[in-house]
Amino acid sequence: MRQASGTIERAYQLAGTGHCRTIDEIVRRLTAEGYDSPQAHLAGKGLRLELRKLIKARENPSAARPTGTEPGTEPNTSAAG
Repeated sequence: MRQASGTIERAYQLAGTGHCRTIDEIVRRLTAEGYDSPQAHLAGKGLRLELRKLIKARENPSAARPTGTEPGTEPNTSAAG
């Protein structure tokens, strides 16, 4: 049995690696790795949202950046006048 903080930390790792494409896949992987009650540890709405964002960012890195922050560009902050 592993600690809850370890479960959440590992979930973030899995979300960021691209090996798991859904929260359910993360839960299955954590269970297979011997983590205790991963479904319960990942039940929080905010945590699940963050994990989904990580998964999406891994699948499409440009989707995770705000508009105008692509590599090599600077946002235009000057006032027109």
